[in-house]
Formats: sequence, C-alpha cells, structure tokens
Amino acid sequence: MNITITGVSGFVGQNLSKYLEKNHYTIQGLSLRDVDWLHNFDKTVNAIIHLAGKAHDTSNTSDSNAYFDINTELTKQLFDLFLQSNVQDFFYFSSVKAA
Repeated sequence: MNITITGVSGFVGQNLSKYLEKNHYTIQGLSLRDVDWLHNFDKTVNAIIHLAGKAHDTSNTSDSNAYFDINTELTKQLFDLFLQSNVQDFFYFSSVKAA
C-alpha cells in the first residue's frame, strides 16, 4: 500500500512513517511548504495521512491569519485534490490543542 504523509518531518510524522515502513507500507512525504506541492501530489497513492499544520508558536509572534491559512485553507485544498483523485482514504490528525 502506498501512502502520502504531509507533516512527515514532524514528531508524529517521523514516528508514524517508521512504523508504517516497518510494516511494509510505502511512504512518501508531501511538503505543503513547497510552492509546487499541488503539482507534486501523487493521485495514485492508496491513502493520504494529513499531519501538517501550524501548531506551536511559543513566542506568540504568529499572525492569527497564518493559523487559518495553514490549518484550514491548505487542508481544504488538499482534501479537494483527494476528492478529485482515486485515492481511497484521507486521514486528518491535528495536535494543535494536544499539549
């Protein structure tokens, strides 16, 4: 099974990808920070696990619009691509309020 993971470089993404690879899944990361991420989206994978988002701003310097743009708008764009593809499953996890 081929799986795309956004946020693969984060804490959850790193650990989840190691676990899935150990269990014989093929993992590819998709960076939503890449300006060409829409074009790099692989519509042939079996599943998308969306972990990317803006979660921690301990210095309180981020604009509230940045949280909305990243956590809401990018998620909607990714989900729209999922709906237009043959990808079977879309999983979304958010750890914004976990701590």
